[in-house]
Amino acid sequence: MVGFCVEPAADFVPEAPRCGDGILGGSEACDDGNDNDDDACFGCRLAICGDGVARTDLEPGDEGYEACDDANQEQRDLCLSDCVQASCGDGFVGPGEGCDDGNLSDNDDCNSNCQISRCGDGLLQQDVEECDDGNQVQNDGCTRGCIAATCGDEIVRMDKVEGEEGFEACDDGNTDPTDGCLNNCALASCGDGFIQAGIETCDDQNEIETDACPNSCIVASCGDGIVREDRVEGQIDYEACDDGNDIENDECTSICQTPRCGDGFVQEGEACDDANNDQTDACLSNCVEARCGDAYVRQDIAQDDEGFEACDDSNNNNLDRCNDECELVLGRTREVPADNCRHLLDEIPGTLDGLYWVDPDGNGELPAIRVRCKMVIDGGGWTHAVNYERGKRLFNAWNQPISTSTAWNSTTMFGLPFEWFSNDAQAGEDLEYMIWVDDTQRGSVYRGVHKEAWNYEALVMNYDFNGFEYRAVGAADWVSCNVSLGRDQVHWNWAIAKMGPVNTNCANYSHRPNENNPANGFLLEGNVSGPDSGYAISGLNHYRFSTWWDHVQVYVRRSR
Repeated sequence: MVGFCVEPAADFVPEAPRCGDGILGGSEACDDGNDNDDDACFGCRLAICGDGVARTDLEPGDEGYEACDDANQEQRDLCLSDCVQASCGDGFVGPGEGCDDGNLSDNDDCNSNCQISRCGDGLLQQDVEECDDGNQVQNDGCTRGCIAATCGDEIVRMDKVEGEEGFEACDDGNTDPTDGCLNNCALASCGDGFIQAGIETCDDQNEIETDACPNSCIVASCGDGIVREDRVEGQIDYEACDDGNDIENDECTSICQTPRCGDGFVQEGEACDDANNDQTDACLSNCVEARCGDAYVRQDIAQDDEGFEACDDSNNNNLDRCNDECELVLGRTREVPADNCRHLLDEIPGTLDGLYWVDPDGNGELPAIRVRCKMVIDGGGWTHAVNYERGKRLFNAWNQPISTSTAWNSTTMFGLPFEWFSNDAQAGEDLEYMIWVDDTQRGSVYRGVHKEAWNYEALVMNYDFNGFEYRAVGAADWVSCNVSLGRDQVHWNWAIAKMGPVNTNCANYSHRPNENNPANGFLLEGNVSGPDSGYAISGLNHYRFSTWWDHVQVYVRRSR
């Protein structure tokens, strides 16, 4: 009957509540009347994560869905504490995982497989690895250190063939292009533009054989058999030829020049070749051996050694400054002076009039001087000792030197002391005198004249009691003049004379010259206003108190 309740029997005992009876009672949180433990009610308890029973009554995504339930809080097993199936990326390191950083990124320390990132795992760890090809092959595009292969990493790539980008023939890990491997990992070779140390001495990166670096990459040098064409004559390293040998007397010398005189090598037809233009050594610039008479004075030989030349004038004239043995001729140079003109003529007969060097005291204090010599007149050997200008102050011609440095100049007043040419210092009577006036010889030749005859300051007195000798120029015989010569007046200066008539007129100066009064004497005198000068000439077979003249020239020589 529906709609009412029957009162139970008196002996009715109600059944006690039980889990699974479908009636919620007692301490039950739920009772779904079934014995299915993997639904929402398990053992009359509400199913919760952690009860050890994984619910199967829900679909993934449903609230309360459990993928697992291991009834523990251990996060490192297969089921997490929130009943989610452990997986890579859940942030907990579970079985089989080396790490779990809660993400599936391959760019950090834990990759998407929950393994600790490492080189060779095939996954590129950002900012850590340049590459990762998942293998341990060292010489492909990615090294074992997960560094992209590059030229210079000391690892030769083997995954490329020649011609492909990235191909390496070598890799020595340095930037030195001069060893066996270039900076682009190509093998060093001649022509690559880099000088390979110990193998190449040059590399100009071209195939020109005739420049400074031929195709052998060895610096071009004379003797390599290749004629350089990058140099012109006059430039350093210019080669006119190159025959590849060091034979000097063939068509090309060892310095790669066409043979010529002056190249330093003696060729056929050359007597010598010293490679210089010095004409004063043993080999002349025309490759002829130096010899006396070639016009060049050798300067490479000491004075005492064989072959020494003091001069060389290339002629056979032994009367000029250099003889045919290349010796300086006496009197022709300051270096080899004569004692005087007579000495010069005695040593070299045939010497002509001219200017010569003399040194009256030999190696004494007096320097050599240049003088005029009369070598033809009256037997020659006359030294021009005095050149006196009219009206000038006189000097003691015996011992007073006047302007000796100008003795070569016949227009300048000078005086070489007669004493320089005498061996008779006391009387000075060993000299011969020849007197010229204005370049014309006048009067006699004198000898045995006392030295005081030439002293313009001598006292007014007789000074020569022995007289003197005289003769005409060119005559053979001497004539004695036994007259006591002296200085008769204060204005008598140079005097080989005696006043007034004398025997044979040999010392007469005062008579007008004629056949009977030849006036052989000689007097140079001053006047009242200038007693120490010379104005008038008397004697010399020509003059009588004459003032019409410019120069008196006195030549001397030592008597034989």
